[in-house]
Amino acid sequence: MPRSSERPDDLLLVQASTYSEETYQRLKKAIVTGYLGPGQRLVERDLVDRMGVSRTPVREAIQRLTYDGLVVGEPYRGVFVRELSHKEAQDLYELRAALEGTAALLASSRATTADIAGLEALLEEIRMARQKGDWPNSLLGNHAFHRRIGQTSANEAIMNQLDTVLSQISLWRTAYMHTGGTYRDTFPEHAAIMEALARREGSTARVLMEEHIMRSWRNSTGSSER
Repeated sequence: MPRSSERPDDLLLVQASTYSEETYQRLKKAIVTGYLGPGQRLVERDLVDRMGVSRTPVREAIQRLTYDGLVVGEPYRGVFVRELSHKEAQDLYELRAALEGTAALLASSRATTADIAGLEALLEEIRMARQKGDWPNSLLGNHAFHRRIGQTSANEAIMNQLDTVLSQISLWRTAYMHTGGTYRDTFPEHAAIMEALARREGSTARVLMEEHIMRSWRNSTGSSER
């Protein structure tokens, strides 16, 4: 329960029924969306107050986030949202391109009519969010779009790795935005990938996905090459 002297944070506040899992999911969402940015210290008592839970689910969540590679513990200093080095980020983007390129190839032949319709509906939600300037939900939608393609590939090995890679890459993207970076308009690229999937053009979908991801990497480093 929150201490009487503190008011819980609405974004982080956890409902009583699922303390452990929801605490983890809300902290993870706060990190992935940049609400808790790279390098920010996670103070246990502060999180207890803000989330309205006891210390146990907060500790469990931090342990899971450490395993996910989203937070790091430093002796005598505490726990911090992880900051990626340039090399770590590049490695992740290259791995992501390989994973998602293969996922797009597989999804093009394995997607059902319902899968395609679901991806198109999600793409429309992203378009609406971007049109409204709702960047947090736009980012979550982009994440969901890529993850949905991974799921549609029906390859569990890809999905298991992709979940971790996407979450960790969000750390680099957040740091980029905090240093004055700007959002790149990726909607046309997503639309082209969607069109290739709908047409069952696997090789095209794969190339478009790989180029899309590596273009995002170059943009995040300030490279003029697009």
